[in-house]
Amino acid sequence: MIPEEEVEPPQKKTKLPPLQCELSFLSLPNEIIVNCFARISKSSYRSLSLVCKTFRSLISSPDLYAARSQLGTTEICGLYLCLRFSTVPFKEPTRRWFTLSVQPNRNLTDAIWIYDCRTRTWGDVPNMKMKRKDASACVLDDKIYVMGGCDSGGINWFEMFDIKTQSWRTLPEIPDVKVRMGGNVRKINVVRGKIYVKTEAEVKDWIYDVKEGKWSVAEEYLSLLWSNSWCVIENVMYCYSCSRYKWYDLEARMWKDVKGLERLNRYRSASNDFRNCLVELVNYGGKLAILWDKFERPGRSQNKHIWCAMVALNRGFGDTIWGKIEWVNVVLTVPKSYNFLRCIALSV
Repeated sequence: MIPEEEVEPPQKKTKLPPLQCELSFLSLPNEIIVNCFARISKSSYRSLSLVCKTFRSLISSPDLYAARSQLGTTEICGLYLCLRFSTVPFKEPTRRWFTLSVQPNRNLTDAIWIYDCRTRTWGDVPNMKMKRKDASACVLDDKIYVMGGCDSGGINWFEMFDIKTQSWRTLPEIPDVKVRMGGNVRKINVVRGKIYVKTEAEVKDWIYDVKEGKWSVAEEYLSLLWSNSWCVIENVMYCYSCSRYKWYDLEARMWKDVKGLERLNRYRSASNDFRNCLVELVNYGGKLAILWDKFERPGRSQNKHIWCAMVALNRGFGDTIWGKIEWVNVVLTVPKSYNFLRCIALSV
């Protein structure tokens, strides 16, 4: 037993004042501060940037977002919706980006522009080898794959941009001349290292094996219910087809219904032109974002509401997927003459 007189009395912990805490933290190397910032939510960055110039500089640096990517702490920063419409009668419709109030007005040809959602600025990268308009694109392993959008099919119909080397490379063109010449590519995406190409109804769908550099025709089982309204979440294909939300079981080679989304039909049933309504599916950080449009006041409105539903996905028993509707609301009001171009979700 330790004698009482040999036991040191517990020391009282003192709390450092805020200024001393800040100075102590600033004494650390920038690499350690960046590593700490990369582990906390981006919602705190606004407050941190007000602390001092050093914090503000580190929060806007590319090193922070590279660290977030390496640590797997990236967060969805929002949906970016690209529409085309005119707000003035008889004026040429223009492309407009929504969510961050970005409204680029550009005639896209072979010029490439990038939008940095961290700094909310536009920049440029080397031009493609082929002039394009409304081309389709997807990303795999720090490479951007672009196809279609050409006036005529050529050897540069399919190109790949390497983000690291900042250079373009021509890839094997799709064998189907109807796809190359007709501008029939509707949407492309990546599933298990392969690029799936959805085309028009009368044209065959295709799959490009990135590793092998070869094209193959999509199976009839896949194309049967595969619609233009589709996306990929964790290597699973989802689509809206025959008024139902479906997912494709690659092993069973068949489309199956996503359970639990029947309630969404009541939000769309009031449309007076149900067949021509927009329905778009987007991968929102592992959740399924569903967008659709509906007249503001059916039968007598010049505007349309764009609705959005956020759905959490879960695997059930017996190879089933359930969707849990987290929220549904109107996110934008646009002229009824608008054209939907793209919707993407970005994470930083």
